[in-house]
Amino acid sequence: LPWDTAVLAAFSAFKGVIPRFYINITDHLFWVGRYSFDTCIEFRAFGYGLSETERRIPEKHLACLPYYPLCENADAMPQLDKRIQNRRYVYSGGTLDKLKGSDKFWKICESILDHHPDVCILYTGNGDSDPIKKFIADHHYESRFIYEHERQDFEQLLSHCVFFLNTYPAAGGLMAQYAVAHGRLPVTFTDSVTDTTDLFLDREKAGRFVFTDVESVCRYTDRLLDDDAFLKEEESYLEDLIISEEDFSGQLRSIMRNKPGRIRFSYSPEEVRDTAEQGKLAYQLSESELHKLLFASDKTRLLFPVRYIRYLIEQSQQKE
Repeated sequence: LPWDTAVLAAFSAFKGVIPRFYINITDHLFWVGRYSFDTCIEFRAFGYGLSETERRIPEKHLACLPYYPLCENADAMPQLDKRIQNRRYVYSGGTLDKLKGSDKFWKICESILDHHPDVCILYTGNGDSDPIKKFIADHHYESRFIYEHERQDFEQLLSHCVFFLNTYPAAGGLMAQYAVAHGRLPVTFTDSVTDTTDLFLDREKAGRFVFTDVESVCRYTDRLLDDDAFLKEEESYLEDLIISEEDFSGQLRSIMRNKPGRIRFSYSPEEVRDTAEQGKLAYQLSESELHKLLFASDKTRLLFPVRYIRYLIEQSQQKE
């Protein structure tokens, strides 16, 4: 992980002694350790492109290995809030900071709820819930937009929803793959198609569920909710989008034997830069948001008492 400097230092000491493999699970973040491995394993084209163009890792030290979600049996009916029991629902989820920086996700939700009175939206995830609660209150969606903290049975929630609505401006990659694994469409609005299609083996097929303007994704969700035959037809394109466990194991063996695997990533440097910039915007915090996170811990309150007192004064002045 990016903060495991002790491990990276230990890895650096083994140069030339044993083969060193680094799995780049946080390809969208800055991390140290550029020289602590012999092979950097990338799981998608974006990370591969970012490592080659921005981290300046030579191609010979990069390997391609798409991942697959470890799924559990999700046939059992999940415990649902009484407001959505026996009703159709669209499922969405992820850390709430994925929704910061734009109101377009809320516009899509508003379109779904206003056009389909029999449909609810269920969102699960941890983080600052004030924006999501404000959206519910402002539009009087208390009985139709249900927010809950992160749940362990999210796979059951996925398997029983109509489709999965991805987050924006930061899309959820693993959640999109879980949706596909459970036969549910990962409907995605994004500024860059590369954002999610490079997580799947057939990017052209995966592009059917990815949209770059709000109007198009709203028309698509309307049709999915209005036309069962169309929904089933679209779900047929989910087949073979995710690498199988057997293929994953074979590809990993090839990498560890220092042989190029059959899977190679291609990328556009412009798309990589655009996606990276969009990711930066999604994770930017205002000063008030930063202070709220900072002073959530008793330790930081004790470490920065003067700043904490100023924060309390500012909060009381805002309420007045």
